[in-house]
Amino acid sequence: MRLRVLWALGMTSALAACVPPPPMAEVLVEPPEICAGAGLTDLIGKSAKVLETMRFGAEVRILRPGDMMTMDYNPERTNIMIDDKNIIATITCG
Repeated sequence: MRLRVLWALGMTSALAACVPPPPMAEVLVEPPEICAGAGLTDLIGKSAKVLETMRFGAEVRILRPGDMMTMDYNPERTNIMIDDKNIIATITCG
């Protein structure tokens, strides 16, 4: 009797080890933007000259047509893109 109980427990444990775990749900979370770009969207459409009078507390990269830029991503950096008419076209983080 004791041998049957031990055998049954052993088989149950062996079978339980063969059962795969339930699949984990994939959760995609957007990283929060921590640059100042969200607070500067009112500058879009204005002359780039307004940037000359501004001070920024964090890293800002101002890019004009033809400027070279690194492809590294820095979530704390604000990118301000100026178009060929010297107008602020877009403001992004990265």
